[in-house]
Amino acid sequence: MIYLISAIVFASNSNNDNHVFVLLAPWLMLFLWKIIRPVLSSKTSERISFLGSDKDKWREEISKTLPVDKFPKKFGGDGSDPKTP
Repeated sequence: MIYLISAIVFASNSNNDNHVFVLLAPWLMLFLWKIIRPVLSSKTSERISFLGSDKDKWREEISKTLPVDKFPKKFGGDGSDPKTP
């Protein structure tokens, strides 16, 4: 639920043209999205994309807004995977 709220707040910020991609979302988040989406502005809802578990689809969708060398390989891109502490 926190991730969904964060995505909505981030996407609704009128000072940016960012897009939020939600990967591997649990069914509950998808259910809540179907309820919440109609009350959001179309501009906000268009900035949020739920992508399943298919990395090829991730690459196709994300590459529409971001060069593939800028996102990590584990998400279907060509960039380096971030190091975790």
